[in-house]
Amino acid sequence: MKCFLIADTNEGEMAGLVRMLETHGHEVIYWVGGDRRVEQEFPEIIFHDYLDAIAGVPSPRIDAAAFAPASTKLLKQLYRVESLTQTMINSAPLRAMSALERRHTYYEMVGYWHGLLEKYRPDFVLFTIVPHSIYNYLIYELAKLLGIKTLMFENTIVSDRDLMYRDFWEGSVSLQMKMKELDGQNFRLTDLSQDIQIYYNAYQQKRVRSSPHYVNYMSYFGPRKKSRLKIISKAWRNRQLWKTVKVAIQKRFGSRNSRRDYHKLQTKPNWHRKFIYVPLNFQPERSTSPQGDIFYDQILMLQILAASLPPDWVIYVKEHPNQWQVGGIFYSEARYKGYYQKIANLPNVFLVPVDTDNYLLLDKSQAVAVVTGTPGWEAVLWSKPAMIFGYPWYRDFPGLLRVTDVESCRKAFQKIVDGYQIEEQQVLNYLKAVDEISYRFFVDDFDYRPSELTREESLKNFEDAVLQEVQNYS
Repeated sequence: MKCFLIADTNEGEMAGLVRMLETHGHEVIYWVGGDRRVEQEFPEIIFHDYLDAIAGVPSPRIDAAAFAPASTKLLKQLYRVESLTQTMINSAPLRAMSALERRHTYYEMVGYWHGLLEKYRPDFVLFTIVPHSIYNYLIYELAKLLGIKTLMFENTIVSDRDLMYRDFWEGSVSLQMKMKELDGQNFRLTDLSQDIQIYYNAYQQKRVRSSPHYVNYMSYFGPRKKSRLKIISKAWRNRQLWKTVKVAIQKRFGSRNSRRDYHKLQTKPNWHRKFIYVPLNFQPERSTSPQGDIFYDQILMLQILAASLPPDWVIYVKEHPNQWQVGGIFYSEARYKGYYQKIANLPNVFLVPVDTDNYLLLDKSQAVAVVTGTPGWEAVLWSKPAMIFGYPWYRDFPGLLRVTDVESCRKAFQKIVDGYQIEEQQVLNYLKAVDEISYRFFVDDFDYRPSELTREESLKNFEDAVLQEVQNYS
């Protein structure tokens, strides 16, 4: 079978995957990656630097002019895709473009990737994770449109477990089938694998960090961990000392400080009131774009909640602890000027300090509402009602309250008022299904999770998982 490989990083690890696929009779014909040195070992594969792909620059080995421009029919079929891709413009040079230029660049990307898929007609496209940049999300949607199979993985944050998707909007079919197969049985904690038992017990004892692993990684290696001396030294070497000092002053005292806006509006929670806890998703990230769908706009979620809220209840909103640390405190498309004021203006909605204890908010709340965030899963683990608006990895848990509009939100609130709770047995049964169909691996450092596996064992598991799924797809 012929395939396109879409893997942005760690070419040494992906090279092993390519060799394994070739050994089993599969052919990688196009590879989007991060290191051109792999071209020396695989000269027969068309390589495309992922930074070029993000910027809309074709592979130098492809004559993009030979592809027809995107047609009206094709673009109309992709209206939803066009809307979502506009939330994925978070890197230069697209971020600096005007709205018209961005749209034209998108049209050119549609023409390129549609032409490429039409020309080479791969049997499947393999993504290492859920696609969430303009180019790889376009590849995914165009492949579906053309009847080309897709394959991807998503980490669950349950130990080092991963789910396989053929369509991330649909979720894990294997998990859904396994849940039906196990329906009616009552599993105990000791029926689960040791790693999941350890994970579950850690949550019950509240000994875990709530941030997703990719955010912990970004936080650890983020700019706040750099010493001021190193920053000054680098600025001096690059002859940018004045610019660096100017930016530092603007961050501390200037008007473009989103964190200061938040602090001016925040209020301490009143633990005696009934409230819904809404922890915002970190942005920009795939957890909201594309997996939040229209609720990439988290204020829309809050408006629906506020319009549906039972009498005398309030909503406590907490910013993600890494939003300013990783994304910076200047206004951005994710946190624009007036963003927090819009939230604070909603009836019965209050911003609480970011350092407010997450576990206390979970424990004292009537329910948790998220787009796709980890606290929604934490609520499940602690038998707390969880309202979800997007498509998180745990979407198939049967006790979730799915919300899409005011009507469904009011129904969810009525269930909560009537005393709805998640049962521990539901959680154990769900974890049993995850246990039986998930794969154990971490693909690269960015996605590193605490694991007893060595890197070599993890990579071997990843390659075995890909091979098994490709063979099942044949």
